[in-house]
Amino acid sequence: MSLSFTVRVRAVVMTRDDSSGGWVPMGGGGLSHVTICKGKGHEESSQQDYLIRGERLRDQAPILECNVKRDLVYNKVNPIFHHWKVDERKFGLTFQSPADAVSFERGVQSAIEELEDGKMTRATRLRYKMRKHAWLQMLIGMSKMRIGACGKNERMGTLHETGKITEALDRVSNLSWTDIFHRDRL
Repeated sequence: MSLSFTVRVRAVVMTRDDSSGGWVPMGGGGLSHVTICKGKGHEESSQQDYLIRGERLRDQAPILECNVKRDLVYNKVNPIFHHWKVDERKFGLTFQSPADAVSFERGVQSAIEELEDGKMTRATRLRYKMRKHAWLQMLIGMSKMRIGACGKNERMGTLHETGKITEALDRVSNLSWTDIFHRDRL
C-alpha cells in the first residue's frame, strides 16, 4: 500500500485500561508523531484506505497503527484530549496544542466522510446529485428574485453588499453527500 500523510501532529498516544477505568500511555509513553495516512488499499479497489499511525519521537518506535473505519466513534473530551473507538479497541491522544487537536479531528472526519462517499451505490449518487441540483436551482431562483426586486442601479450593489446568495451557493456546492442526507445544515 502506498501512503501519503493527510495530517501530522505531536501527541502522547493513550489507550484505555478498563481494569483501572483510566487512560494510560501506550508503548511506555512519551511524545509521538501521529499521522493520518491515506493510501490505496487493494489493487482491484479504487477506494482509499486510511490509517492512524503513531511513532515515538525519542526512538522512532511504532506504537500505534489503527485503521480508520466508517463506524469509528470519535470523542472530543477537552481541547487537548480526544479519543476514539474502532471495533473494540480504544485509543486517545493528548495533543501538544488545541490547534493540533483541531487539525487531527478534521483529518479523521474527512477520512470517515471519504470512506462513506466511497460506499455510495449508484442510486444513492444519483439521488445526491439530484438533491444538490435542486438546492442550487432554488438558490439561483432566490438570487433572481432578489435581483428582480431591486432597482436597476441597485442590483449589483445589493448582491455584493450582502453576499448572502453567493455564500449560500458556495455552501451548497461544497456539501458532501453526508451533509445533504444526514445533517440539517441548510
